[in-house]
Amino acid sequence: MIEIAEPATWRKSSYCNGAACVEVLITGSSVRIRDSKTNDGQELKVERQSWINFVEAIKVGVFDDDDLGDQRQHADDQIETPR
Repeated sequence: MIEIAEPATWRKSSYCNGAACVEVLITGSSVRIRDSKTNDGQELKVERQSWINFVEAIKVGVFDDDDLGDQRQHADDQIETPR
C-alpha cells in the first residue's frame, strides 16, 4: 500500500496579531521562512538544525535586550551544536 504524505502546512505563531507575522514551513531537512503578507514572495531556507539552535537561543534569552553579552555566553553553554 502506498501512503500519501500530508501536504506541508505553513505555520505562524499564536502570538501573531494577523498583520505582520512570520510563517515557517518545516520539512525533513530544512525550514522555510516567509513574511505572511507576501505569500508568493521570497523565502529564507535554513537547515533544520540551524532553526532548532535559533529557537533554543530564543528560549534561553540570547536575544533579550538586557545584558546581551552574559545571555549569549549562557546560551552558548546550553545549546548543543551538531558535530
